[in-house]
Amino acid sequence: MSQWVLIGGSGFIGRKVCVSLLRSGNEVVVIDKCHPGHEHKRLRWLQADILIDELDLPPGRVVLMAGCACPRPRRLWTLPFLNAIGTARLAHRLRGRDVVLLSSVEVYGWARGPLRETTSPELPVSESELLDWCERALSLAEGTCYASVAVHLCNELQAQDTTGRWVYALSKRAQELIVQTSADADALIILRLGNVFGQGQERYISRVLRRASSGQIVSVPANTVRSFVPVEYVSQAVQIELPSGTYNVAGEPRDLNTVASLLGQGIGLALDVRSVEAAKRDSCGWIDGSKLAQHCPWRCSIDDELIDFAKKFSPTSPIFVKPIEIVSPPRPEIPDALHKRLDHTLSSGELKFGNRWTSELEERLRAFLSIADDRRLLLTNSGTAALRLCADALIMGRRHRSRQRRAILPSSTFAATAEFLVQMNYELVYCDVDSKTWNMDPSHLRVLLGQYEPDLTVGVDALGNPMDYAAIAELCDEANVQFLADSAASLTAKHQGLPLGTQADAHAFSMSFAKVVTSGGAGGFAVVPAGINLFRGANWLRSSMMNELNAAVTLDQFDRLDVIMAHRAMVAAKYHEFIGGLVGLERQEPYRGNVHSYTHWGMRVRHPYDRDIVAERLESLGIRTRRYYYPLAHEVLHMAVPASMLTESRRLAKEVLSLPMSSEMTIDEVENVVTGVGVAIAEKLWTGLPLVSQGDHFN
Repeated sequence: MSQWVLIGGSGFIGRKVCVSLLRSGNEVVVIDKCHPGHEHKRLRWLQADILIDELDLPPGRVVLMAGCACPRPRRLWTLPFLNAIGTARLAHRLRGRDVVLLSSVEVYGWARGPLRETTSPELPVSESELLDWCERALSLAEGTCYASVAVHLCNELQAQDTTGRWVYALSKRAQELIVQTSADADALIILRLGNVFGQGQERYISRVLRRASSGQIVSVPANTVRSFVPVEYVSQAVQIELPSGTYNVAGEPRDLNTVASLLGQGIGLALDVRSVEAAKRDSCGWIDGSKLAQHCPWRCSIDDELIDFAKKFSPTSPIFVKPIEIVSPPRPEIPDALHKRLDHTLSSGELKFGNRWTSELEERLRAFLSIADDRRLLLTNSGTAALRLCADALIMGRRHRSRQRRAILPSSTFAATAEFLVQMNYELVYCDVDSKTWNMDPSHLRVLLGQYEPDLTVGVDALGNPMDYAAIAELCDEANVQFLADSAASLTAKHQGLPLGTQADAHAFSMSFAKVVTSGGAGGFAVVPAGINLFRGANWLRSSMMNELNAAVTLDQFDRLDVIMAHRAMVAAKYHEFIGGLVGLERQEPYRGNVHSYTHWGMRVRHPYDRDIVAERLESLGIRTRRYYYPLAHEVLHMAVPASMLTESRRLAKEVLSLPMSSEMTIDEVENVVTGVGVAIAEKLWTGLPLVSQGDHFN
């Protein structure tokens, strides 16, 4: 029995290697931020972040697999940060240790195959330039490596590849060079892995199997060759006694069309294959693994391995081991700039509203939304605070009424829209919504305005989808009723080509953790008519304004707002493309000429499917969903309109399901969610959860 130290042993490959070592009777220490996912008396977990924590490596053979295995992350600079800088932090501890580094065949770049261990990499950066970068990475890593400290060096490497295709390869090659300059050459083994597959790895192989099993089209890049390897063979290669050096870990090269046929053979289906254009400059994928095979022979051919895996694969097994959340708050876009802003604020003591960052944010928001001088923009500590300020501004100076004030609002919306009105002592009049846009129905609003004589109409841009402003504003003008827009989710939306903020008498926006732009967990702003004295009487401003720290966080995202918006549009487009071709699933539609912010992405799950069962199936696949929204008419009192009149709101409450949506999602995650939806509605794959209607829950 011997001891092994797995650095980064909580990922897909790490978990498999860990289990294999334990089964062989070894002691295992896993060093990672996350738990390795299983318990064993011979397993010890040291929770640590190698970028910032000081580590004393326990004795034992070191297997280095820390870093980012996703070649297409949301921010490319994180690849050299996690793969190379993280490794540099450990470099001085590797001297005198037996080390196995798990690298990637991607390091060969676009070199022509067959790719052998002696093949020189062809990448956007030369070996000498990369060595120079590694020296600076090692120097930087002598201290604690927060993102704000290292991002400039990581961006420098990323910028060398204008396509973004080879940043992962550069980061892995840099990782190899850092280990080679630090560890003892006669005690170092580098394993360059091909395309690893296995249960729990949601890449090409698993995605093809899920899509094929659920009747989806399988897209295959034309004339593309790859070398696959089962994860069990990787575990075997890690443990075997090998001479020091570099080894390719991959099976015989296969055209992806051939791979699809083999997988279809394994599940007994003829796949519906669509050929798509391959990248113009790509890795050839033709890997020669014969050097390793001399020491660690295959049990069978890669064809047999693929067929056998397909036979055992369960398409309804979890896609995400750690469930993907419905919302993932944005991470820092430019960490070094954000750090400077926060340091300035804390060092200067200028924390309150009205100092440097709140003033700059106010100016940038006014410019972004084209707010003229006849409007005032007020930064607040929440979207609810913005709603209160807007309502207070609009009712000021209105004629006194002996009765309780009254407001019309849609029943299908977030609870805060009703809660702030109840807090301000309004009677609520609920309006039905449109079946396509899910926004307030102008035809029903017309009836309610005449019947209830409200003081205020509160419209909502449902999930970030702009409402029919022209129609609602016209109706409110005719009835002499103030129009307040709850634009909480629609900062980046557009109405007829124009940003929101001037279409209603006042607008309230949110910048909470779930929005396109956030203020570090709390924030919002109000746009109200200029010239109104908001300091009279009960001063809502005193406890409602945003502080400098929240403004600094918001400015970080404004610096890359075009990137954030484009990324969300990409996620939405992937969902649109898939959902648009399925009977029974309908996406939320914008009005003609409007642009959705895609703060959330929702669909109606209709006959022949049951929304709650689809949601339950997605949950079992590791995909979190949300049933936006339960009708407020059933939650909040002070209601003047019977719930039975809110026909479309009640239907939506039974059918709407929102999928994960954020600017943090990777392309792989988006594709896996799309695959998961297809699996969830494929009745033949499930037992015990028939898609039978559950009836009307809101009678």
